[in-house]
Amino acid sequence: EPPAQALAALSRILLGAAGPLPRRGAPLRIAPDGALHHLPFEILTSSGEPLVERAPVSYLPSASALAGLKRDGREEGVRLLGFGDPLLRRPGEGATTPRGLLVERFGLTPLPAASRELAAVGRLLGGKAAVFTRDRATEAAFREAVGRGARVVHLSTHTVIDERPGRGAAILLTPTATDDGLLSPEEIARLDDRSDLTVLAACRTALGPGEDGQALASLTGSFLAAGSRGVVATLWDVNDVTTAAFMEQFYWDLGKGLTPAEALRATKRRLRADPRWNRPALWAGYVLIGNPPAVAERRTPWIWILGITALAVAVLLIGSRWFRSAGPA
Repeated sequence: EPPAQALAALSRILLGAAGPLPRRGAPLRIAPDGALHHLPFEILTSSGEPLVERAPVSYLPSASALAGLKRDGREEGVRLLGFGDPLLRRPGEGATTPRGLLVERFGLTPLPAASRELAAVGRLLGGKAAVFTRDRATEAAFREAVGRGARVVHLSTHTVIDERPGRGAAILLTPTATDDGLLSPEEIARLDDRSDLTVLAACRTALGPGEDGQALASLTGSFLAAGSRGVVATLWDVNDVTTAAFMEQFYWDLGKGLTPAEALRATKRRLRADPRWNRPALWAGYVLIGNPPAVAERRTPWIWILGITALAVAVLLIGSRWFRSAGPA
């Protein structure tokens, strides 16, 4: 839990200097600098309430990046492209390869909840889904599938970020004889990514190497550079099981036709209201970078449909009685 005094001071310095915020419910886009890339602004308070209660919040590498993220609508094909729970090593591979050393150094373990997570979010989002797990979750399969296009690309895997000078970040996929299974920002930036939204359900995927958080050196910046309109990523280490639960809530809102910013806010507000989830550590670390559109058609709530139907029936009944009473004697 962040100290109340520190949170109040940050809110006063960062939000107070910004002047009047947009009207309640209007989207708020933030281009953070330096160490502020590590801060989820939604926990800051404005007029006595957390920012998450006031507005859908998304982040940008820079203010000028917003213009480049506005594009024409994309064709509907595969709605969800999912990769998760990769093999940590090829059969017979030891700890002497770069990947093997990373697996050993960070104590990486399999992610069995990832397969269940991908199946669940596919059902909630609706539409056609293509899912690659275990030995199928390779770099070659990822490059090919992303190039074909999908509304949402979901990666539920490990991410290793080494912040020492000269190091970098990588998403772990299944290694093969020709690929090391380490998907780096340089490799990502060369992709032809036609997705509206990329979801990185892994640990600390929003942070690039070094403390300055340079966007184009990070995984999120690389996906934006490759063509994705927006990226959902994490600011800190997240648990396999709790991430799966968070993502199910998020995709339930996405499937209703909310924009990613609206869906992320709705999920955070719902979890924040639940005593089991109301600690910021469990919900505030998931952030949206970019300005992606809705990835599913907005659904009309059933209660509205039933209400409108009931009203129409009532009008017909009243109208028929009026005509009978007004007719010839």
